[in-house]
Amino acid sequence: MMGEPMATGRSNKLVGQVGEFLVCAELGRRFGLIATPFSGNVPGYDIIATNEGGASKLIQVKANNGGETWQLSGDKYLDIRFDPKTNRQTIDGRTRLPDPDTICVFVWLSPNREKADRFFILTRREFQKIVHEHYTANLERHGGRRPKAPESRHTAIRIAELGRFEDNWQLITDATRPKN
Repeated sequence: MMGEPMATGRSNKLVGQVGEFLVCAELGRRFGLIATPFSGNVPGYDIIATNEGGASKLIQVKANNGGETWQLSGDKYLDIRFDPKTNRQTIDGRTRLPDPDTICVFVWLSPNREKADRFFILTRREFQKIVHEHYTANLERHGGRRPKAPESRHTAIRIAELGRFEDNWQLITDATRPKN
């Protein structure tokens, strides 16, 4: 089942849930953190990770089922203006994030058992920077006009764009380190 592409409804929920539980398991196994998933029931985060002393950190998880990208709407992270006269988009800056220091874990679920699942760990602010760079480069390539759907804010972030954050577990362990 995990090798098949999953697109909507129940299957998307399952992919998200598997990603959340994998992150919780890794945090417990590797670092002795107690991690509790909320299975998409809390806006803005999916897991709370806590150390022995009670220091905790909110974590957002985004999982994909072996694909090469994570799909999202660029206007969640960017102020994008569309001019209907020219069919051009302009980025006026980045949106104000409610909690830019929330940790995001992007989970790549291996489509087969021979490959390990992969984890990319960064802050929401760092991810916003990646979205900004990606979206800007795409607009520049096309002269500010989206070729197929000029008004679309859809974008996809590739594994390669997250590569430097692979297995960046230190971000979570630092955030949950006891404070003296």
